[in-house]
Order: sequence, then structure tokens, then C-alpha cells
Amino acid sequence: MGARLRSVLAVLGYGFAAGCMMMLFALVPGLVRYAFSLAALWLGYRFFRGYGTIGLRIGFIFAAVAFYLLLTVTVSLVLYMRVSSSTAL
Repeated sequence: MGARLRSVLAVLGYGFAAGCMMMLFALVPGLVRYAFSLAALWLGYRFFRGYGTIGLRIGFIFAAVAFYLLLTVTVSLVLYMRVSSSTAL
């Protein structure tokens, strides 16, 4: 596997994981939500330590925010559909 493909997969993988952690931070109530915030920070630290170029770092931030928005909208729609379908009967 080429170095460029490995870098792209790392950006997408770390971005997806950080986006999931941020989505869980936004949707989970209580004190446990802060564990997800710390996990997202840890993933960012780990990525920034391993990949030093500015392009990869910007790509990671963009991917994390994009996955966060996509996952939050998707989970919110699924939860809304579950609630609205159970009250429609």
C-alpha cells in the first residue's frame, strides 16, 4: 500500500473516530459525555503527533467536523422517526 493511500485512510479513520466521539458528546446526557470529549481530544493529539504536515492536519479537522455533522443528523433523524412512528398509531 502506498504512503499516500495510507495517509488518506489514516485521516478518514481518525476523522471518523473523532466525529463519533464528538457526536456522542453532543447526544449523550450526563457526566459520561465528558469522557467522549476527552477521547476526541486524545485522538486528535495522537493524530497530530503521528502526522506532521499541515495538509493532513487540516484534512483531519475537516473530516472530523464533516463526520460529526453527518452522524449527528443521521442519528437525530433515526431517533425522530422512532418517536414519531410510535406516536402515530
